[in-house]
Amino acid sequence: MQDFHNTVIYQINLPSFFDSDGDGIGDIPGVEKRLSYVASLGVTDISLSMLLERSDLEEVYATTDFTKPDGRFGTIEDVASLIGAAHETGLRVILPLPIRAVSPYHPWFTKASSVGSLNEYNLYKDYFIWKPSKTPAPTEDTKYILHEALGEWYLATKSGLPLLNLDNPRVRRELTEAISSWRSLSVDAFALLGTDLSVRKAAKGVEETVYKISEEIFETGKAQYKLLRDIRERGVLGEDCLLYLADTAADRYTIPYLIGEPPIADIVENTAAISDNEYDKKEKFNLTAFFERALYPHSEKIRDRICNVIEDAAHERLLPILLLSDPKLHVPATKALALFFFTLPGMHLIYQGQEIGTSDRIGKKAERALPMQWDSRTNGGFTSAQFPWKMLHPSYSRINVVGQENDPDSILNFYKRMILFRKEHPILSVGAVKTFFGDNKKVCAFLRTDGDEKLFIVCSFSEKEINYAPPAEMLGEDYICVMSNYSVVSRSPHKTIGLRPYEARIYALNGRDKIKLLN
Repeated sequence: MQDFHNTVIYQINLPSFFDSDGDGIGDIPGVEKRLSYVASLGVTDISLSMLLERSDLEEVYATTDFTKPDGRFGTIEDVASLIGAAHETGLRVILPLPIRAVSPYHPWFTKASSVGSLNEYNLYKDYFIWKPSKTPAPTEDTKYILHEALGEWYLATKSGLPLLNLDNPRVRRELTEAISSWRSLSVDAFALLGTDLSVRKAAKGVEETVYKISEEIFETGKAQYKLLRDIRERGVLGEDCLLYLADTAADRYTIPYLIGEPPIADIVENTAAISDNEYDKKEKFNLTAFFERALYPHSEKIRDRICNVIEDAAHERLLPILLLSDPKLHVPATKALALFFFTLPGMHLIYQGQEIGTSDRIGKKAERALPMQWDSRTNGGFTSAQFPWKMLHPSYSRINVVGQENDPDSILNFYKRMILFRKEHPILSVGAVKTFFGDNKKVCAFLRTDGDEKLFIVCSFSEKEINYAPPAEMLGEDYICVMSNYSVVSRSPHKTIGLRPYEARIYALNGRDKIKLLN
């Protein structure tokens, strides 16, 4: 994984992936049984979301033990077997660690809130953040909860999970030792969830410079920086294991500090599509903000350390928000999003089901972590149990893996082709980016360049046909359409290109020997 080019991560939500023992809940042996499918996509890594022991299968931070898997998913031996099988298949394994908070049933919190220790020093109390009895004011994403027996308030997430005090070196040591214990199983990378770091002041030219990092530069996240520093300084990762900041609020000014030389983190997510900034006051998806943040021109020094994410286990799926009012456009819309996604610079993360166009909307309500839709049988082939831990999306009978595997024009096979196309065109990993934002806010066009090689990408996210005028500099050169989510009759660009609803195309300079049209 030291070579970041062409890295594609497949994120697995364990309780919802595949149930191997018929108890209605996905499990670790179930992932091992489906490794050949995951590998067939062309991905390089798997991320095992929700692996740790927890009190709530839907709450990512409800951890009750950082050192072992949830018994409902399997044993530590099952984890070791899965990692070994993944490595034999050529897949690397990433373990997400939710470092921000814990379950109120975690032993640290139960000891911290023990009434029996009221008159004694309780070192576990300092594992959390407390305030006196007067009601403290909440922050944007946290709140204080009164512990009536102690008569004090503790800081918690909005869902009520106690926040960890990462300023406490004991807490950081506990987490570092947990990483060390998992590292003994040959985990390839650790994804820290819930980091929120930002530099005190955005410096000019920060994208082009590697800055020295220290606690003082951070406006937020000083304690989280201390944890990252401790992990590095204590050497628990070894030479080949990587540190990945997932579901992070780190902005484009902060990222160069985090992945400088030497890096405090190796990979940082770009969650442009699932940020609150992409919604306007009418709760409609803001395409302009999405395009601009997804295509932000990071410098060459850090471009291949950014991981693009448009769907993940922690958020509502993008597809039903962004694309569909007309179900007939489901296939081209999903493919257009995939083409846009895989032509972005950096690495890529696919969330299970994204590759077949899964939705999590039932009516107007979004249901997170719905089971994977494997086939059209009862419960979608996810489980043999009568009642899975969550009911499947009603679309499973027509949108599923088996139904798409043998259809050459399916969403699944388009994902496979795009992953392969990316591997065959290193320019998409290392090339520079130049954007072309025109008058039509639903069309995104950009140029990828690496020396004399050029790829021009144009994507329409409109439900209507559009007459698109490409930039003049493109018309003066020999471009040819080499990839599209529609069959293309005219492969050469013209002064006006007719784009059908949700049509996306890749044009290559002098690319007549690389045509991969979907006819």
